[in-house]
Amino acid sequence: MKEMAAALIAVLLCLLQTGCSAHDQPANDSKYSVMGSVKKGMSREMVKERAGLPATEITMLFAKGTCQTYLIRGQDGEQMTYFVSYNDSGKVINYGFQSCSEYDVNPDFTS
Repeated sequence: MKEMAAALIAVLLCLLQTGCSAHDQPANDSKYSVMGSVKKGMSREMVKERAGLPATEITMLFAKGTCQTYLIRGQDGEQMTYFVSYNDSGKVINYGFQSCSEYDVNPDFTS
């Protein structure tokens, strides 16, 4: 009986850990998971570890490098876009509250 209870507790703990993680989903539940953890100069791998998977990724036409767009929800539940752009060596060069396509057209402006 004790073994079955221990196994049930272990399964429940595993379910709780996977059910609470929003970092590997394209739409993050909190803007702070992306916004608070991305800094200029970080590697693409570091951003993925901290912010999770982006909703989209493009190679920019006007700005140099690539760009990832995250779909995030604010505390009021409103969905917003947040971009992270990378140079050719995979380091963060900019980030902010707009889409990659908006940033690509005007890379000097960030919101």
